[in-house]
Formats: sequence, structure tokens, C-alpha cells
Amino acid sequence: MKNNSLRPNSKFDITIAEDLIRFNLVKRLLDWVLLLELKETPNLNGYELIMKEKRRFGKPISPGTVYCILLRLEQKGLIKPKIHRGNTAYELTDEGHKILSAFKTSCKRMIPGLMNLLEIVDDSE
Repeated sequence: MKNNSLRPNSKFDITIAEDLIRFNLVKRLLDWVLLLELKETPNLNGYELIMKEKRRFGKPISPGTVYCILLRLEQKGLIKPKIHRGNTAYELTDEGHKILSAFKTSCKRMIPGLMNLLEIVDDSE
């Protein structure tokens, strides 16, 4: 196993730490990321979504993870599947558009506070 954890007694490498933090944030926000991708580019299939995220974030997201999220988003009524170019592609439902609007509003309200906190912490070091 690579020494890429943030556990005590592990050799600290800032580049590895930044990669891990970014990857963990992406995984935690992947539902939202996929919804945003489908808003930007409707009718993407699972493979296309996986490749877009790999290009965007530099690490592949496992197909099992992506397809489980797509199924969950479909079950919640946020996306709907349809056959597009011979594959199952996905597009946002009206409910999906509404929830993304709420997500965007929430992020716009939260991010300034988070950035302020990061500046306070950074200034105190």
C-alpha cells in the first residue's frame, strides 16, 4: 500500500495530501457533480460521465460508484434515463433542475463563510 494517508506516523507529503483531500471532496460531492454535468451536457451515458470526471479531476471514479449514484438519482426522480445513440443516457428532470438551483443558492451562501474561515486560520499560523 502506498504511503498516501494522513495517519499519524506516516510520512507527510503535501502533494499527496492535497490529492487525497481533492479526491475525497469530489467523492462526497459526486451526486452534485453528476447532476451539474448533466445540466451542462444532457444525454450523457455513464461511461461519458466517468471520462468527464477523470479529465476534470485527474482521477478515475469507479464505474460502480457512478452507476450506483445514477440509479439513486433516478430513484429520487432527479434524472431520467433514455436511449440516446444506442446507450442509456441521462437527463435532468424538472425536479433535478429545481434541486440544482437550491444547491447553487446554498453554495453561494456557504462558500464566502468558508473562504473567510480559511483566511482566518491561514492568518493565525
